[in-house]
Amino acid sequence: MVIKKVESEAAPEFHYDKEHDVLYIIAKEGEEEEFVEIAEGVNIELDAKGEIIGIEIFNASRRLPESYMKAHIRMKAKA
Repeated sequence: MVIKKVESEAAPEFHYDKEHDVLYIIAKEGEEEEFVEIAEGVNIELDAKGEIIGIEIFNASRRLPESYMKAHIRMKAKA
């Protein structure tokens, strides 16, 4: 598997699902073709071209400092 780095001028979007404690980092729009677990609970999402479209971090509140979560991430509980 080849993971391609894609240069983008758009800043990534951060979304936090408080109910499931998952941080989503969206690098670019696209449909996920597959994912690669790079560490336990951390997935890189790839499109059909093997380009990174996002990152999922499970148990985010335990991995990142609370001050970071509050300062940089839109907290959103999915209904």
